[in-house]
Amino acid sequence: MILGTGAMLLLGYSWLASILIASCFATHTLLALPILTKLGLMRTQTITTTLGGTLITNVLGLLVLAIVVKAFKGNLTLEFWLFLIPSLAIYTFGTLWGVPKIGRWFFKKFRYDENAEFIFVLATLFLVSYAAELIEIEAIIGAFLSGIAITQIIPKMSPLMNRIEFIGNTLFVPFFLISVGMLIDPLILVKQPQSLLVAVVMILAEAVSKFLAAWIPGKLFRFEFPSIMVMFGLSGAQAASTLAAITVAFDIKLVDRVTVNGIIAMILVTCVASPWIVSRWGQEMQQPGLSLPTATSGKHSWGERVLVPVANPNTEDNLLRLALILAKRYQGTLLPLHILSDRGEAISPADKMQQTQLLTAAETVAHAAACAVEPIARIDDAIDRGILRSATETRG
Repeated sequence: MILGTGAMLLLGYSWLASILIASCFATHTLLALPILTKLGLMRTQTITTTLGGTLITNVLGLLVLAIVVKAFKGNLTLEFWLFLIPSLAIYTFGTLWGVPKIGRWFFKKFRYDENAEFIFVLATLFLVSYAAELIEIEAIIGAFLSGIAITQIIPKMSPLMNRIEFIGNTLFVPFFLISVGMLIDPLILVKQPQSLLVAVVMILAEAVSKFLAAWIPGKLFRFEFPSIMVMFGLSGAQAASTLAAITVAFDIKLVDRVTVNGIIAMILVTCVASPWIVSRWGQEMQQPGLSLPTATSGKHSWGERVLVPVANPNTEDNLLRLALILAKRYQGTLLPLHILSDRGEAISPADKMQQTQLLTAAETVAHAAACAVEPIARIDDAIDRGILRSATETRG
């Protein structure tokens, strides 16, 4: 805010316009987050710190937008403050506390209905976003808050999380990027040289401020340099909140088209640079949890082949989720096992049917989580010895 406001004042902008544009520098969009997910770095302290900073800066940035718009229109009254501050506090607390509480109850009640779970996530997204508009803040902040709230109750390696990431990465994110690209007209920067000057100043101010925001706490908490660069890259992309703020400002004639063109140029540069920086330095970050011991044979690491016996439909889902965490962490294979005990008695058709149903359910869960699976149906004289023999035969 300080660097951005100063830079815009030097270019001749008014105080209100300078503060509003500076709030665009302060906010950011986590465009490179899917890269960190693929690298397995989402649970690191660096990324957790950046996510917390994103929540704070985006909420405060759009709060600045609301205040500046009201001040420009001359409506910055006591009634506005009395409505905005309490409603924003109640809304944030209600989302971050209420959504996880309701979600845990819902997932416990409908834990075997995967369609209902996914619909609950979508309903939460839409309702929280709509509630954000009711208190006069941008809907994208509601979507972000709903994501922060609901990720607490969805296991990272679960089929539900796999579906959410698939829909987001293949549908919502590409459409968002297309919408950003359609706003960019590079020829305007050539036709109006002032736009190019404004764009250069904006890009420099944004890059310097974001690097300092990563470097100072990085040194304070003794982060390695690759971690600092990942924080810088992740928080450097300007898109959603910036577009929302500058569109509103242009609609009320607080900024002109030259400013909008400069902002669009800044969005283009940061959206290209951010994923590259995160990918480049993320590969040098130390990934947590990689030092697991190898198996006794010395040939396979834990997680390469995960054997999970299933016998009770009520506990099968939780066991499979735990096994999937290990299997997907090392791109291994899930081996669901069911044993029918043969102690001189004929095995009934009902037992065989239950075995088929349990293994089919396990295979479905594994496929939904994009994990390799090899179901094993076995008949043995004792269940415990059957498990040990299966583990030896399959190297599970």
